[in-house]
Amino acid sequence: METQKNSKNISINFRNLISYNIKGVLLDFDGTVVNSENSRYLSIKKILEVEYSIYFTEDEWKNTYKSLGTELIFKLILEKNNIKIIDNLPNMLYEKSKIIRTQIEEEEEVEIIEGFLEFYEQCNILGLKCIICSGGTSEHVQRILKKANLQIQGFGRDEYNNRKPAPDAWLKGLELLKLDKHEVLLFDDAKTGIVAGLRAGIKKCCAIDYDVEDFKDIQKDEQEIGIKTFKYFNNWKEVNLEELIKN
Repeated sequence: METQKNSKNISINFRNLISYNIKGVLLDFDGTVVNSENSRYLSIKKILEVEYSIYFTEDEWKNTYKSLGTELIFKLILEKNNIKIIDNLPNMLYEKSKIIRTQIEEEEEVEIIEGFLEFYEQCNILGLKCIICSGGTSEHVQRILKKANLQIQGFGRDEYNNRKPAPDAWLKGLELLKLDKHEVLLFDDAKTGIVAGLRAGIKKCCAIDYDVEDFKDIQKDEQEIGIKTFKYFNNWKEVNLEELIKN
């Protein structure tokens, strides 16, 4: 009897999905699904300290560099400290940092963002296809997903050209899910990710577990693009998936 009741509820949910035309969810990765950015910070910090005696603080990381690519971070910090950049130095440092980051991550547990597993379970019940569209490498995404035992499709920046706030990552996600921009919900913890989603023409871009300071001037971007951020959530527990589908 209980099985029949659950089947009935799921079938009702599927009818709602068809009615409201939402079929998929696009997800950022670090800071949205898992917390694995700390290993990137520590690997950059170690290289700067050991090789250049540059002391890179956590506040600098959060306020200035976190949303940038690792290679660009090295370039900017070296320039700031008047260190001559020869040949392909930022890329060489990036390659070194990947090795250190992998070592750190092999020793640490993967922290899944609180409430995400319950959200993902609801996605499965409702028949929503999910995909992770990360600014990291696909290798990193797959390694962390495996370690966290998360069965979610995902890819990194090697699958598209330009990083967020360019729309490329989200457009690639739509392509792989074979869905239209009006058929998805999007979740990202960073302003660059939300702006990228708006630039992709996605109407239902949701900020999740976000930093208020990061979003303080997003209105300028919204005005330029002509689309406002759909919803703001402090955490996954605040997300009512069925309501999002209906609205």
